[in-house]
Amino acid sequence: LSSTEARKQFGLPLDRTIFLHAGSSERRKGFSDVLRAFKKLSKDSTLRKKILLLRVGTNEALKPNDQKRLNDLIDIGMAHATNAHVPHEDFIEFFSAADWVVIPYRKFRFSSGIFANAVTSNTPVIASNYGMIGRYASQLKNGDVYRHKDWKSLASAIERHTNDRRNCTHTDSRNHSKRAFIQHIRAAYRSQHI
Repeated sequence: LSSTEARKQFGLPLDRTIFLHAGSSERRKGFSDVLRAFKKLSKDSTLRKKILLLRVGTNEALKPNDQKRLNDLIDIGMAHATNAHVPHEDFIEFFSAADWVVIPYRKFRFSSGIFANAVTSNTPVIASNYGMIGRYASQLKNGDVYRHKDWKSLASAIERHTNDRRNCTHTDSRNHSKRAFIQHIRAAYRSQHI
């Protein structure tokens, strides 16, 4: 699925840099930091027309202040939210639509399916400089990190990449098989331990 097709399928604009945050809205996943960063960036009328937060996943764990921030961003056209569980077979299409994946984990437990999907789909990552994901993201050819638990640093990273868009006519010809996924993870692991 090309980026253009994915964006049309989800009713997303073709002319904006899209930052994807996916998964649960638990505090440890850092969605609150993403909302604060986008709220800060919304004050710039030029940026407001260039970027979009694509939120995929349920928002049941959001605190009232964060739900208000999300609603405000949706109201001014800076966010699009599914607020629903997305089956894995449909999930990867959101990565095709995005220019960047934001992984702002405040607390890291085990592994990150979001990070693995971003790597296997060649979607650039912005992650906090925390733990294994921070180390891996800083070593990606097209990855970036910001200071852990610092939403202002995250806002700066998003602003830095406002004009870094993938080619919207690019067709997703990547191999999303289980075997390809395992090969990508092994290669990333070996690069850390050799």
